[in-house]
Amino acid sequence: MDMQRGCNTQYPGYGLRAVVTDQHNAYSWRCTSPWGYSVGIDVNKECVTQYGAGASAGLTDPRNPYTWFCRR
Repeated sequence: MDMQRGCNTQYPGYGLRAVVTDQHNAYSWRCTSPWGYSVGIDVNKECVTQYGAGASAGLTDPRNPYTWFCRR
C-alpha cells in the first residue's frame, strides 16, 4: 500500500508526508507537516481509493509498519 498516496488523497493540498513514528508498530503511520501537524491514515479508505470498491486493508505483522497490503 502506498502510504504517501494516502496522505495526498486523504488530505489534499496540505503537502503532508507519510512517516512511521514507531518502527515496531504498524499502526504508527502518520501524515505530518513541517509545522507539526500530524494526522492518521485511514488504510481501508486508501485501499478503496487505490483498488476500488470492495478492497480492504490487511496486515501481515502488526510489529512491522511495512507489511500493510490491500485485498479484495
